[in-house]
Amino acid sequence: MHKDESLILLKNNFSNGEELIGSFMAKRPFKIWLFFLIGPLAVLSMKWYLIAVTNKGMHFQSLNLIGKFSQHDFFDYNEIDSLSIGSGILQIPMKYMFTSGRKLKIKAQKKGRENYKINDITLDFLKNNIQQT
Repeated sequence: MHKDESLILLKNNFSNGEELIGSFMAKRPFKIWLFFLIGPLAVLSMKWYLIAVTNKGMHFQSLNLIGKFSQHDFFDYNEIDSLSIGSGILQIPMKYMFTSGRKLKIKAQKKGRENYKINDITLDFLKNNIQQT
């Protein structure tokens, strides 16, 4: 799916007055314990997200194996307790802690196709609006 098409589909979930700051692709790595249990099929547990950062919160749109939208989650900045941002060459590790106790570890694309990587404006906006750990 092309980024322009995906952003149009994402904007269908936006509320009134919500404006896009930036968007990027991220992946949740597969669980290493699952690799020891079922071997190379553990790669199927890896999840891809298209994340849209807006002035009101974050939209997490998960993608299925063929790249189509499968599930949409919206989190207001008040629902995100903390964000830990690591450093990397090709991908930036990020760890979100939510008020519900849920944790989400993802790797945001830093290098690669111009359309799907995180830019400095989006990264700075996240650092300013979510408490860092």
